[in-house]
Amino acid sequence: MVVVTSGTSYRWCGHCKALAPETRPLTLATPTMRRNDSVRLRLVRESSRRAQDSRSSAVPREIFKKGQEPAEYDGPRDAAGIVQYVQRQAGPASALVSSADDMAAKVKSDDVIIVGAYKEGSDELKVFGKVAEALRNDLTFFHTYDASLLPEGKKEVPSINVFKSFDDGLVSYEGDVTDEDAIKKFIQEKSTPILIPMDSNPAGKKHLQKSFSVTDRVKVLVFAPKKEIASVKTALHGIASKNREYDFIVGPTEENDHALKFFGLAADSLSMSVYNLKGGPKYVKQPLAVSDMESWFESFLKGEVAAHVKSEKAPEDNSAPVKIVTANTFNELVTEAKKDVLVEFYAPWCGHCKKLAPIYDEVGEAFENEDTVTIAKMDATANDIPDPRFDVKGFPTLYMMTAAGEVKKYEGDRSKDSLIDFVKAASTASKGEAAHSEL
Repeated sequence: MVVVTSGTSYRWCGHCKALAPETRPLTLATPTMRRNDSVRLRLVRESSRRAQDSRSSAVPREIFKKGQEPAEYDGPRDAAGIVQYVQRQAGPASALVSSADDMAAKVKSDDVIIVGAYKEGSDELKVFGKVAEALRNDLTFFHTYDASLLPEGKKEVPSINVFKSFDDGLVSYEGDVTDEDAIKKFIQEKSTPILIPMDSNPAGKKHLQKSFSVTDRVKVLVFAPKKEIASVKTALHGIASKNREYDFIVGPTEENDHALKFFGLAADSLSMSVYNLKGGPKYVKQPLAVSDMESWFESFLKGEVAAHVKSEKAPEDNSAPVKIVTANTFNELVTEAKKDVLVEFYAPWCGHCKKLAPIYDEVGEAFENEDTVTIAKMDATANDIPDPRFDVKGFPTLYMMTAAGEVKKYEGDRSKDSLIDFVKAASTASKGEAAHSEL
């Protein structure tokens, strides 16, 4: 089941507004899907409380439930993609093909099709089934007991063939057919285009969505002005072909403003960035000549490239009651300040942050003359957060760094009194810990 829900914040949520037009085709698809008892599609307008009970933290909220175990939906958000995602969950992860005509049709039914040929009931087939189950959200799998049905490729038992409509076309697995991890890695690599487009052309949207849904593959993002894209792709293709364990994503700067802001990049020149979606440091090079892309990436692979920290320039005057923190001043003003520091991580466009701003200024004024307390704020969209203890998933998020070195997340309401009480309580506890350590 896919439950598409929207909380009380629906009207301001851009993602919800983008998803809304897609829900009409979904309601039309539901009666057809009901013919299959294993598939259900439900669209629900949820209250904030019920949405929280569905284990979702952001709107729109799509929850896929297989049996009784809920899991967060991470598939496409267009109607056709959602329907295909749901249909893939019905039945086995790999479907049996028993005729040559059916096989010929199946291998052309999508731009990537994985076909395994195995002896019925074999251990190798069971391994293939586990791989198919793990990757079924993004890929379509079939298997046969008769390798001669394959129109081309490795026609033997056991074998695995990846049929695709891009790059090198058909490719066959040559490794250990009992090694689940190796098979999974092979399929993930070969089912991904050597260069994944990140532009306005809808043809590449599916592969881009798939790439960002696979968090265990590190991304290499390359952006350049449109006039340079052709030459950049030519040079990048060779680099990507030799490093298939990475997803190479390329797009014009003119169409990727949000990505440029995320990495702190300029739009007028070529850039190359390496980023792990699971978190950790970013590695960025800009400006960069096309002829230097390969040498820079090789330096990254050797561990010779320093991590990139996106940071605003520190203000020349930081005398206001609420201190401005940047990535470059974070250690000085927060983690190494040896004070009790309350930090608000905000986004300039966030309505809740704007509402909190005058209240937070009053909190700053309340502690303005306290030498051991600092009230601070940081634009988390313009600065990287250097310390992983400060886990920011939404805005505003507030943390207290005590003088004793403890990080405490603020979970109370956003009133002046509650914030002041939190700072006082944390400060008192911090002083108590310091005094105890001295004894």
